[in-house]
Amino acid sequence: MFSVTDKVVLVTGGGSGIGLATVKRMLAAGAAVAFCNRSDHSELAGRLGATFIRADVSDEEQVRALMSQVSDRLGPIDVLVNNAGVWDFDCPITTGDTGAFRRDHEVNVMGTVYC
Repeated sequence: MFSVTDKVVLVTGGGSGIGLATVKRMLAAGAAVAFCNRSDHSELAGRLGATFIRADVSDEEQVRALMSQVSDRLGPIDVLVNNAGVWDFDCPITTGDTGAFRRDHEVNVMGTVYC
C-alpha cells in the first residue's frame, strides 16, 4: 500500500467534511499536510498541526499562489487531494439563471484543472 509518511499532502476544501477527515487521516499517517479553503481555518490548522492557506480553487491566480506557498513551506507536493466542491441546489439549469451553475462549474471542474 502507498505510504504518505514524510510526504507532503495538499487537500483542497480541507476545512470540513470529507476534506477535514482526509487532513486528519493524512496527519495520522505521518504526512506533512497543507489544506486550503475559501474561509479562514488557520485556528483549526494550528490545533491539528497542519498548514492552512486561504485560497479559492476557482481562481487560477490563487491556486498558483497556493501551490507556491505550500512548496515554499513544506517542500514539493507529493500528493494532491482535489476535494473542494460546491453544489447549489437552488440553480436548476432550466431556469435560465446560469450564474450559480457557472460558479459550481468553476469550483468543481476548473478548480481541479487549476490544481
